[in-house]
Amino acid sequence: MIASTEEIACRKIPILNKIQLLIENDINNLLKNPSLPMFIMREMARDQSLIKKFDPGARGDAILSIVAKEISEAQKKGVIRKGVSVQDIFINMGAMAMFPILAKPFCMSGSKMTEKEYNAWLVDRKKTVPEFVIRAIKA
Repeated sequence: MIASTEEIACRKIPILNKIQLLIENDINNLLKNPSLPMFIMREMARDQSLIKKFDPGARGDAILSIVAKEISEAQKKGVIRKGVSVQDIFINMGAMAMFPILAKPFCMSGSKMTEKEYNAWLVDRKKTVPEFVIRAIKA
């Protein structure tokens, strides 16, 4: 998962395109490993010291640094609204990708979706989530 994220982060493309690809990548990884987020959440709730073990380390820090710098530069150029924190952008991207996986029973029940409809909805989110995030941060 880190390798695919790192590859996207290092691309020389406009930041809004990069954000779109990062979100799509997160959703793709979650679709391949749907039990991973719940496993991580349960383990961290059981023993908060495990948070350090889930830390992606230097590679993760480098990814965050690259994207954060590009977001900051885009804010200076007027591409991304000033006042939107890098942390909020990262958290919103991750949460919007991960929550429907973590809350699958709630999402399916609340929307009366079948398994097939739920899976199609998740695939569709590869388009709708980046659009939503970009609209929210774009200057």
